[in-house]
Order: sequence, then structure tokens, then C-alpha cells
Amino acid sequence: MINPIQNQGVALITALLVVALASTAAVTLSSHQQLDIRRTGNVINGDQAWLYAQGAEAWSKAILARDQEDNDTDNLQDIWAQRLPPLDLPGGQMNGYIEDMQGRFNINNLVDEKTVDPQAIALFERLLELLELPKELAQAVVDWIDKDIDATPPNGAEDNYYLGLEQAAYMAGNRDMISISELRLVKGFEQDIYLRIAPYLSALPLHSTININTAPAMVLASLSPKISLNLAKQLVEQRQDEPYAKVEDFTGHASLKDIKLKPEGLAISSQYYMLHIDVRLVNARARLDSLILRGRGGKLQTLQRSQRLPGTESGAREKPQREP
Repeated sequence: MINPIQNQGVALITALLVVALASTAAVTLSSHQQLDIRRTGNVINGDQAWLYAQGAEAWSKAILARDQEDNDTDNLQDIWAQRLPPLDLPGGQMNGYIEDMQGRFNINNLVDEKTVDPQAIALFERLLELLELPKELAQAVVDWIDKDIDATPPNGAEDNYYLGLEQAAYMAGNRDMISISELRLVKGFEQDIYLRIAPYLSALPLHSTININTAPAMVLASLSPKISLNLAKQLVEQRQDEPYAKVEDFTGHASLKDIKLKPEGLAISSQYYMLHIDVRLVNARARLDSLILRGRGGKLQTLQRSQRLPGTESGAREKPQREP
């Protein structure tokens, strides 16, 4: 005969086990629910941050269009070049600025269709030397862009070199660069070298001129071996008070009159601009770089966007997007 006390003990233990299982299930469901809520919040904040970035792009286009109506030249005193203080948003902040990409050397100028441009190569080699980098690096860049398969001696590189790499084999681009970050694939451009030269380069879709009103001293010094870096810095300081109204005002400058610079390849206005936007919203983040073409008549077009996924760190991989 079963003892009633034993029955009561079994029933109590069973009840405790049921309560424990129910509590565990409730805690698990609650934890999953909290994770789902947080994940949904991250997605919403990320989408909202991206919409803020797109709004900043539209606003920047309006600024560039207005500037074109008011000015015949483009310089660092224009309204588009003024870096605004951080803008407070509900739950976050937005930073951004516009950069004239024709103040840099367009790496795609090295090859015009199927012809290598010796003047552009000379300028690029001087830029490399000013940065204390081997000028032979230019040969590998030319081979990456040109459409043939013949390596330029002694430091050029074509498919045979890249297909022989141990870690990751690939082929030469044999086309214009879409992004200056492609240099990381070119022979000789290790991380430290790339970071040193990247601020002075652009990768624009068409042959472009250099805007002498926005180019930094390093780029101005690369225009001629007779222009020292110190002289270029002086020219940059002087143009802050009086930007050049004509290319001839620059080439005929008192400090440059004996150098006899040619006006070809130089300009006082620009068409290509890069918008840099960084939006932080709660625990999400959207980073947007938009290449904008400002054509005649105030027509503006986004040619390319590079974005980082919301919520990722600054070292995340970029996702370039070419606009149709």
C-alpha cells in the first residue's frame, strides 16, 4: 500500500519541476523577445540613418546648383566648401562636408582611350616623389588601366604577375578605375603607401582638369619639377585672399613666370564633387560617400555611392554603387 505522505512528496516534486520548466520557458521567450525588439530597433534606426544621409545628398546638390548660378569659379571660399558644425538629430548626430575631386589628380588621366598620356605620367611620378615614394609605381598603375597585356618595364605588372600571387590570384583591371581604393590591388601599393597617396588622387570617369583654386600644395607642386613644396604652400596661402579668376593668373604668377607652365590640364572651376556624410543614430550608423557630377545648366547627377552598412565599425568594407 502506497503511503499518502509519499504521494504528496511525488506530487510536490512534480509540481516544482513543472514550475521550473515553465519559468525557464518564460525566461527564454522573454529573452528572445528582447533580442527581437532590439534587432528591430537597430533595423529601423539604420534605415532612418540612411534616409538622413540621402536627404543630406539632396541638400548638397541644391547647394552646388546655387553656387553654379552665383559663381563662374570654384574655390575654397565658396559656400559648398564650408564645413558645417555637427547637426543634432533626434537620438543622434550628422556630420558631413563636400570635397572638390578636381582638386586631386585623376588617376584615370594616365591613359586616354588606348594612348598613354606622358604629361599625366610625369605629373603622377612627381607626386610620388614628393611623397617620397618610388616613381616606378606609376608603371604598374598604367598597366592596370590600359587595355593591353604588355607589362611596362621594369616595374609594370599585367595578368601574369597577378595570376601568380599565392594568397589571392586575380587579373589586371584593364579599364579605368571606378574607385581609388582599387590601387590596393595594384603591384606595390601596400597599405602604408596607399594611405599616403590616396588623399591626393581621384578616380573620375572622364579625363578631367585640376582646379588650381582647390588643389592642395602637394598637387600644385607636382605640376612642375621647378615648383617646390614650399612655393606651392605659399601659393595656397595667397589664393585664400584672392582665388584665381583665370588660369593665366596662376600660370603668370610672379613666382611662376620663369617656369612657363602650360594652361592645358588646369582650370578654375570643377564638375566633380564628393559628398562625405556620417550619421549616428542611437546605436546605428550610416556612412555615405557620393560622387556628384555638376553639369552645365545646374544639372546634377549622382554617379556613384559608397556606403557602409548601418551599425558597422569604420573599418567595415565599402559597397560601391554606380548609378545608372
